[in-house]
Amino acid sequence: MPGQYHNYGLAIDYFIVSNDGKNAIWTVDAKWKRVAAIGKSLGFALGGDWSSFKDYPHLDMTGGLTYSQLKAGTKPRLILKVNGTTPPATQVESEVIVKDTPARQRQSDYQVHPKGIK
Repeated sequence: MPGQYHNYGLAIDYFIVSNDGKNAIWTVDAKWKRVAAIGKSLGFALGGDWSSFKDYPHLDMTGGLTYSQLKAGTKPRLILKVNGTTPPATQVESEVIVKDTPARQRQSDYQVHPKGIK
């Protein structure tokens, strides 16, 4: 059930676009293989390596967990291959962007802060 990993935010599907950005390119060529190689070097598994259905645009990183384990609530512990560190054990607060009143809709009026825009 590799497709189910999308439901847990552990998988992505990608595609390549033409140089003008107007058309999707679905032919598995050198550009596709380059994206796949980068993904694999970062620790993702490539759907194109599956023995049954070759899902070339699919990358997933499950931390070795099965769909059943995820369904039971087990959380993956992933290694960040970019700098060889592990993510923090606690949830990191993300940056939140909150729109202000219509009078302040100009881009210059926004300042991004860890807890929102002020």
